[in-house]
Amino acid sequence: MKRVIEIIVNEVLLSVTSNRYPYIHEVAQFLAALSTELSGCKFSGHREHVEKNLEEMKDKIKQLGVSGKNKAIGELDLLFDYLENACTEAPKKIVTSKGGNKRKN
Repeated sequence: MKRVIEIIVNEVLLSVTSNRYPYIHEVAQFLAALSTELSGCKFSGHREHVEKNLEEMKDKIKQLGVSGKNKAIGELDLLFDYLENACTEAPKKIVTSKGGNKRKN
């Protein structure tokens, strides 16, 4: 999600005109600050797959031009919902084969 935030800020929010979206720079500043706070987070998952998807997202935004940026801005609520859920969910416990509990991040 940290990389998604960086792409949205750099490729979308900082490149649109503020007359259409008067508060866009405040949103960009908030997300940039959030990205800085997340800088200590470590990557988990399949890096190659995620990086490929991120590149496809960037390419699609560029391909669609202004309409792609408008679509990305329109879907910021999904990003906010995901971030809220990720930040407020308690770590899930996994039961190991030996009967012990492990925390999953």
